[in-house]
Amino acid sequence: MPEPPAFYHPSSGIDLPAQLVGEWYVLSDLWPGDVRKIQVRLWISAEGNIDRWKVLEPSSSEKVRASLEWIGRSILNPAKKNGLPVASMMDIELSLD
Repeated sequence: MPEPPAFYHPSSGIDLPAQLVGEWYVLSDLWPGDVRKIQVRLWISAEGNIDRWKVLEPSSSEKVRASLEWIGRSILNPAKKNGLPVASMMDIELSLD
């Protein structure tokens, strides 16, 4: 997959990171039994939509990707810079604990 456009602010370039509203949409029935945690990078629009996501750890497998298939349905308040919503990148860690 190509890298996303440069207009997504890194976490160091914003005043307030994107905030999850509710819970992450993860298909726990498909979560691989041998995986305790999954680290994911999210590209979030200025409207709070997840435009793209990428598994960072463990190395991407079909089972890991399948368990995250619905993560894009998660609802977020967008990041803010100078009081205005901006597109941003965010790394998260998911677990079933």
